[in-house]
Amino acid sequence: MKKYFLLALIPLAIAAGIIYLYVQPLNLIYRTIDTDNLAGNLTFKDNVIEEIQNARVVWRLKVEKIEYSNNKQKVYIKKIAGIIYTAEGDKIEVSAPEGEIDMKTHDATLFGGTTASCAAKNAKMFAPTIKYFATDQHAEAETGVKCQKDDITLTGDKVITDAAMTLITVKGKAKIRKEAAK
Repeated sequence: MKKYFLLALIPLAIAAGIIYLYVQPLNLIYRTIDTDNLAGNLTFKDNVIEEIQNARVVWRLKVEKIEYSNNKQKVYIKKIAGIIYTAEGDKIEVSAPEGEIDMKTHDATLFGGTTASCAAKNAKMFAPTIKYFATDQHAEAETGVKCQKDDITLTGDKVITDAAMTLITVKGKAKIRKEAAK
């Protein structure tokens, strides 16, 4: 009797082992990536990234390359083209060769020759670097900044503007030039 009982247990043990080997890999599929304990970086190519708050898209960027750095809590992005949606309903189109997004504050810095424009306000900003602060939705740019609105061109060492580009403050060696009527 014991002999038959042992013979019946052997196929059950084999079946249990086979089931375990098939089920265990399936559990790995449903695990999420624990970014807090990630040793290196993650890289993605040809993506769209966006931030949504209160069921409203705050910004949407198309980027060629995204690299997530766990130890700095930053996302590095390359070849950027996208839109920032303001609370007033305006769209700011942005483009830059590269940038970074702070994962804690959600501030974005675009650099390498950055352009931001708002067609509704007929406003454009050109700068080597533009930093967008998410908490109060304003942008700052320093060194070689040029802003155009309608027929007025502003240049200066530092420019601060609200997200809709309606209020522009120029600091340090500020120059205002009005284009002649055509």
